[in-house]
Amino acid sequence: MNDIIKFLSSIHPFDELNEQELDFIAQNIDIGYYKENSVILENDDIPEFLYIILKGNVKEVDRYDETVYIYHEKDFFDTKGLLEDKTKNRFVTIEETITYELSKTVFKKIISSNKNFKTFFYESVAQKLQRLKNIDKNRELSGFLTARINEVVLKSPLIIKSDTSIFDAISNMQSCRKEIAIIENIETYGVVTDRDLRKTVLKKLGFDEPVEKIATFPAITINSEDFLFNALLKMTKKGIKHLVVKDKGQIIGTLELAEILSFFSNQSYLITTRIESARTLEELKSASLNFINVIKTLSAKGIKIRHLSKLLHELHKKIYEKVYILSFPKSFREAATLLVLGSEGRAEQLIRTDQDNALIIKNGYFKNEILEYAKEFSLGLMALGYPKCPGNIMVSNPYWCKEEKNYKKMIDKWAMEPREEDFINISVFLDAYVISGDLKILEELKNYLFDKVSENFSFLSNFAKQVLAFDTPLGFFNNFMVDKSHNDEIDIKKGGIFPIVHGARALSLQYRIENTNTVERIKEINNLGIIDREFATELIEAYDSLLDFRLKAAFDKIDKTLEIDNFIDPKKLSKIERDILKDSFKIVDEFKKFLTYHFKLEMVS
Repeated sequence: MNDIIKFLSSIHPFDELNEQELDFIAQNIDIGYYKENSVILENDDIPEFLYIILKGNVKEVDRYDETVYIYHEKDFFDTKGLLEDKTKNRFVTIEETITYELSKTVFKKIISSNKNFKTFFYESVAQKLQRLKNIDKNRELSGFLTARINEVVLKSPLIIKSDTSIFDAISNMQSCRKEIAIIENIETYGVVTDRDLRKTVLKKLGFDEPVEKIATFPAITINSEDFLFNALLKMTKKGIKHLVVKDKGQIIGTLELAEILSFFSNQSYLITTRIESARTLEELKSASLNFINVIKTLSAKGIKIRHLSKLLHELHKKIYEKVYILSFPKSFREAATLLVLGSEGRAEQLIRTDQDNALIIKNGYFKNEILEYAKEFSLGLMALGYPKCPGNIMVSNPYWCKEEKNYKKMIDKWAMEPREEDFINISVFLDAYVISGDLKILEELKNYLFDKVSENFSFLSNFAKQVLAFDTPLGFFNNFMVDKSHNDEIDIKKGGIFPIVHGARALSLQYRIENTNTVERIKEINNLGIIDREFATELIEAYDSLLDFRLKAAFDKIDKTLEIDNFIDPKKLSKIERDILKDSFKIVDEFKKFLTYHFKLEMVS
């Protein structure tokens, strides 16, 4: 019975049941065994059980003998038939299968006793998606309670000898921008904080006195492998706001209360502060190491991907600004406008993929030295974990680092003699966002592009046809079309994300929409009456869901130290997740049909 309860508790919505309800099910559940190609339910049967797959696979076949769904381990069927007292389709085992079988009587009794359990079977897909996110939130937060101190980026320790003068200690703390210093004497370590400096006045000490006279001994320490929550408890118990962290007996850094609270809530403010105070690439790298934790924390709290993307965009923006300042002299920066392009320009980059950026220089200000500084800038970003762009769309490439007048010549070429690579460049440029410099320069160039092509329907159709470059990975009978050459996985970017992004971009080019963010573009397209509000809402929700699936797959790969890509494994998804993914792909297909009609894509060769 314990095994049954444990198994059921790992499946939603059975995890909503209380101990008594699970115990009741365990006492009244049967086990079924079926050989390969066994029919479990036939068309028009009156089902007597809810079937939960313990081992094996079962396919649902319609009246035309076509497979409409495949059920795997931990999936269950046929709830609709059970509630309506009639099975619509046939259920056949694909291989040897073992099931738990819950009688109709027990199933309906549990439904009547548990509101959350009942609600699940009558929810819309959108409601199920929100419920799923809430469940993931709770699971993720429980994981943060077991987070360890070594998962946080500590502040480097400032260790000062106990006989150092108060004046020199303060000067040292000031120059190193430290709010806490570790004081070392012969026997032990103590600490001095900004608050301790008041003792200099209160005790009427001279600045030439040794700093140990205002230090607190001994320093309260904690091991780097201890739980972060225990650090919070220790600070609360001792009434302090900092701890000295040791690893194998050696001091490796300091941990402050603000960092712990930031870790459990939103670390973005702390990271922002560190980025702004950074003076070297190493300090910038240290500040940006916790980006993944920011994403995980806020994602666990149920914050929608599109809002999370905008927050991360602000953090990435600050990194770019800082590297720009470290790489280019002020005189050059005053004559240039730095852009981010692609997903970064759309404020949609969560996990760092590659860097896409460009530099527009005011006419008459270009000097060859700029390319050397641009190379330093690109290398600096690479050192911080922003990989080189495979298409070389970076400021270190002279094609993307030139005067404004030469950008206009480039736009003329794109508009007059468009090749496939020109359409790619236009896509990248349309997503451009100013990081530093004159906003009007980019605005003028985009208007120049709009003037050239926005009323050229032939150009627009050829630009938009890329939405049909990749098939939606959903078969005619609602089954996933997987990539056999890639472990039977789905490329969620090509199959779902790209068509929405590029479709919204193509419409923005036609209607001179300057916003770069995909969701904001969809809203403006709706405001213009091009698509109705209901479809715009569905499109935004589908886009949000697809990004969410890609992000979770990326988290899984990061945890396993695998290379991040755009593939997800549908076999690892729960039934509700598969339903949500399929519904999202259906909306993508609807958008493709709209774009095909709108741009007359069937006439484009």
